[in-house]
Amino acid sequence: MKILMWLAVLGCGILSAAAEEQQLTFAKAACAAGISARVENPGNLEILATGNQPWMGLHLRPDQGEHWDFSKFSRFECEVENRNPDGFCGVAFYMNDQLVGRSSIRPGETKPLRFRLNHAGPSRFDPGFPPRLRGVPIGFRGGRNFDSARVTRLRVEVFAPGKVRFSIRNCRVSGRSEVAPEVTSPERFFPCIDRYGQYIHKEWPQKIHSDEALRSRLREEAGQLRAPVAGWNRYGGWAEGPQLKATGFFRTEKYQGKWWLIDPEGRLFFSRGLNSIRSTDLLTGGPGLEKFFEGKSTRKDGRFGFTSANLRRKYGPDYRDAFNRFMLLRLADWGFNTIGNWSDQEICRMRRIPYVVNLPLPAGLPRLAKGGFYDVFDPAFEPGMQKIFSREFDWCRNDPWCIGIFVGNELRFANRKRSLGTDTLIADPATAAKQELMRDLRKKYGSIEALNSAWKCDFADWDALARLRILPEGNGWREDIDEFFEKSVRRFFTVSKAVVKAGSPNTLYLGSRLYVGYDYTNRRLNRAAAECCDVVSYNLYQPVFDHFAPHGMADVPILITESTVGGELERGTWGPYANPGTMPGARREVVFRQYESAARHPNLVGIHFFTLFDQPILGRWDGENCNFGAVDITDTPYRDVVDANRAFSERLYPFRSGSRALFSARELF
Repeated sequence: MKILMWLAVLGCGILSAAAEEQQLTFAKAACAAGISARVENPGNLEILATGNQPWMGLHLRPDQGEHWDFSKFSRFECEVENRNPDGFCGVAFYMNDQLVGRSSIRPGETKPLRFRLNHAGPSRFDPGFPPRLRGVPIGFRGGRNFDSARVTRLRVEVFAPGKVRFSIRNCRVSGRSEVAPEVTSPERFFPCIDRYGQYIHKEWPQKIHSDEALRSRLREEAGQLRAPVAGWNRYGGWAEGPQLKATGFFRTEKYQGKWWLIDPEGRLFFSRGLNSIRSTDLLTGGPGLEKFFEGKSTRKDGRFGFTSANLRRKYGPDYRDAFNRFMLLRLADWGFNTIGNWSDQEICRMRRIPYVVNLPLPAGLPRLAKGGFYDVFDPAFEPGMQKIFSREFDWCRNDPWCIGIFVGNELRFANRKRSLGTDTLIADPATAAKQELMRDLRKKYGSIEALNSAWKCDFADWDALARLRILPEGNGWREDIDEFFEKSVRRFFTVSKAVVKAGSPNTLYLGSRLYVGYDYTNRRLNRAAAECCDVVSYNLYQPVFDHFAPHGMADVPILITESTVGGELERGTWGPYANPGTMPGARREVVFRQYESAARHPNLVGIHFFTLFDQPILGRWDGENCNFGAVDITDTPYRDVVDANRAFSERLYPFRSGSRALFSARELF
């Protein structure tokens, strides 16, 4: 009888284990141009990806039936082998078009990956989250959660791979999904955010429960701070490296096949920056959202500012100055040598660590239309831009500690549907840009008949074209409008550079922080940026940079001015972004590999981490509530991030100097 009972228990255990894992079988649904894939069921793929398109995807569907049901499982797992002899492979996974996670794999490595499934059920109520919130707790609908009971498509994605061959094996879902009690009723869920801005319904070792714990954490961290990286000079340049021409300011130079920043003392400098070093709040909450919070807001608008409140508790009444001074020590300890964009002026003005500055575009500049781009040909545009160095920014003029100046951020010169050129074509006839376009077209074609022939249109006269308010059919007009787009963009960059140089002649002009979503493939935009900027700046959130090559870009220095690797949800955050997986040490490993790929690239002169603080879990003004900070909402560091940064910085300059570029500039661009 005991033997029979033991066999029964064993059988139940086997069945239970089997129920906690399910192999995926799938078929190809679609492939992006430049990707070829062979499916070998169950759950195996052989992929060859070539080309330079951002986010090249392979879509898979269930081999049997219309959808998968993953609702009983807690994670997605697979093994990825990078079959290239050199160059990292960056890979991302999506379910129902929601990001599950992304990682990077070294050449020749087979790496096990494991990502959390973000279930959109089985909550029985709607908490009333703010619109556009990027992440919500697992179990609720919204954010990056998806209907795990009806997964109709799995997407595998790579970023501009150049040429990479890799295998994905043993795709499966595993683990048992458990319902968190708080998602089952409003009585259990509310309130869900404590007085420190933390998620109430979860515990973790670093969680703050008292003001004294904040102060104790500060004393503990202060006692463990390390000296600056050995071998760096006071600017963070390579003191032990070659001595080049010193000008007293930052400049650029191509040295032994790689572009570099050169610091004021003439040393090679690779910019390792941290963005948004500031004690000001990203406000969250507001009218109608009071139920989410444990305490009451002290603001008239009902919103909460957890950053300043926590810093005041931690550093004391004069917390802004104390925090800035402590951040200088932290940056040295963590291995950063640049104060990145959006940071507090006061910490920059201490002139202890090099910094970058973003000059906001002056108010009142003429535009093509309400809410549209600037009319760069309006006679008022250039005089208006002369106001860019307001009194607020006098302090950074010709400062040796200022690496460079941005003008604008992610300006959306174009997207899939429109561009600065098309906006001009359908602008009011009275706008200066429209008149400039009409002069160009008259000069090129001479007569409206010649233009109609080229464009395959039937405008009665030039006035009819000037009054045009919708785009013509066909594509005959696109080449001319694209040329005018490039002319307009070049004028924007040219005027911007001129006002920067007039106000601060010895400071680098860093462009306008291009946005990889639409700018990466825009040859005309990249060509104009390369011609006009001292350093081209790009915001790019990807795990690897080995094949980074914006279309049309020339062989020029490029600075990655925003990038990040998100964390897991271990500190009660809701917005998983760039999630590196739940494997032990996953975030540290992906951060380290990201830096390696960037430092090896011959054109990249630095990479900046976004951002210092996690965003509020109930979201900032636009719904972003991502967990990609170097510290959490209570100013407690993520040791995986800061230790990875320090470890790489300790070998940064020998690595970059000695590493072999995978491609020449000609092959890249």
